[in-house]
Amino acid sequence: MRSRRFSTNFVLAIAALTLLATTAQADVTISSQPTQNMTCSGGVCAPTAKTAVLNVGDLETLLAAGNVTVTTQGFRNKQANNIVIAAALSWATPSSLKLDAFQSVTIDGSVAVNGLGGLAIVTDEGGTSGTFSVGMNSSVEFQNLSSSLTINGAGYSLVNSVATLAGAVAANPNGDYALASSYNASGDGTYSSSPIATAFAGVFEGLGNTISNLTISEPCCYTNTGLFDTLAAGGVIRDVGIINGTFTFVGPGFRVGLLAGGSLGTISNSYSSGTITNGAGGNFGGLVGENDGAVVASNSSATITIGSGGVGGGLVGYNSGSIDSSYATGALPGTSAGNGGLVGYANSSSAITNSYATGEVGGKFAGGLVAETLGTISNSYSIGATTGGMGGYLGGLIGYDQSNPGSLVDTYWDMTTSGIDNKTQGAGNIANDPGIKGKTTTQLQAHLPRGFDKKIWGEDPAINGGLPYLLANPPPS
Repeated sequence: MRSRRFSTNFVLAIAALTLLATTAQADVTISSQPTQNMTCSGGVCAPTAKTAVLNVGDLETLLAAGNVTVTTQGFRNKQANNIVIAAALSWATPSSLKLDAFQSVTIDGSVAVNGLGGLAIVTDEGGTSGTFSVGMNSSVEFQNLSSSLTINGAGYSLVNSVATLAGAVAANPNGDYALASSYNASGDGTYSSSPIATAFAGVFEGLGNTISNLTISEPCCYTNTGLFDTLAAGGVIRDVGIINGTFTFVGPGFRVGLLAGGSLGTISNSYSSGTITNGAGGNFGGLVGENDGAVVASNSSATITIGSGGVGGGLVGYNSGSIDSSYATGALPGTSAGNGGLVGYANSSSAITNSYATGEVGGKFAGGLVAETLGTISNSYSIGATTGGMGGYLGGLIGYDQSNPGSLVDTYWDMTTSGIDNKTQGAGNIANDPGIKGKTTTQLQAHLPRGFDKKIWGEDPAINGGLPYLLANPPPS
C-alpha cells in the first residue's frame, strides 16, 4: 500500500493479518532461531524459500555495520508474504532497518532503536490487504526523537509525551505522529480538559506504547473529553494503550472516552483502562464517548459510574458508526438512563459485528451488550451480570431494542452469568426477540455458537475462561 492514508480495507484487514502472522506460513520470521533459508548480501536479506528465518543476533550484527533491508522477495521467485519480528531486536548505531513485505509486517516482539538509527516499514509490495501491526505486549521504541520512522512512504514525527503530542497536533492537525516510548502522565498533574484539544485529522501511531495515569477533572460541562478531544473525519489512531486513566466530572459531560471524546475517524488496535465518574448526563465510553467512524480490534476495561440521565458503554457510549472485532470488560454500575457492556446507545446507523462484552451493567435501560439499539448487531455475545430496569427495560443482551426485523443475527447472552435465565428475555422490551438466543456458560464453552466464523473466533480452555475470543484481538493472558 503506497497511499499516505490508511484505507478502510487497510484497517479491516487487521483480523486477517493476525491470523496470517500466527500461521507462520510463507513468512520471513526474525527470531532467536538459527538463520535458515535466508541469504544476506550487500545489506539485503532475502529468502531462498517461501518460509525463512533470520536470526535476530545475525540481524543485529549486520545493523552494527550499516543499513539493512529485509525483504520477502527472494531469488528465483522464492516469494514469502509477510515479515514477522518475533524476538527482541535492538541496535544503537545510526543504521536504518527497512522491512519490505509483499503483504504484512508484524511486530510480535520488541524493537528498540537506541541511537540515531531509523526504521522503514513497507507493506503490500506487490500484494494486497497488507498491514503494519504491533502485537499484544509488543512495541517499537525510539530513544532519540531525531530518528527516522516511515510507514509506506509517510514520514512520522516522533513524540515522547502528552505535551509534545498536543503541541504538534495544534501546529499541524493533519500530521503523522508516532509515540516514541511509553509515557507516564502522572507528572503532568490534573488536566481540566482534553490535553489534545485540537480536532485531529492525521495519523497517530502508538507503536504498541502506552500513556498511563492520565487524570482529567473537568468542572463543567457539555464538552468532548478524552486524551483526544475529537478525532476528525479521515483521522486515524492505532496501536496505543491508555492505562489507568481517571476522569471526573463535576457537571454533566457530553462525549467522554478515555482515548477520545468523539470520533469520526478510525481507531484500531487500541485499548484503554481506567475509571470515569460523573454526577449527571452525557455519553460515556471506556474507549470513545461517541463513535461516528470505525472502531476495529479494540478493547477497553473501564469502570464507568454515571449519574442520572447519562448513557454509558464499556467501549463506546453512543455509536452511529461501525464496531468490529472488539470487546469490553469494564463494569457500568449505577442508575443512569442506560448502560451496555459494549455500547450505551446505538442509533440506526450503528453496525456491531464480531464483538463481545463481559462487564456488569445496571441502569434504567440495561443490556449485557447494548443498552438501547436501532442498528444492526451480528456474531456477538455478552456474559455480564445485568441489573436495574426499574421503570425501564432489562435484557440479557439488549435493554431496549428498536431495530428493524432482521437487524440481529447470531447474537447470544450467557443465562448463567447474566442473572437473566429466562430464554425469552434477550431484549428487555421484546419477548423472544428474533436473532438473540440465551445459552448457558457450559454451552458457550462447549463450541463456537452458530454463525461464529472459525477464522475470526477461537475457543481454548486457557483463554477467556474457555469462552469465545477473537483470534485477532485476544484478551490478556
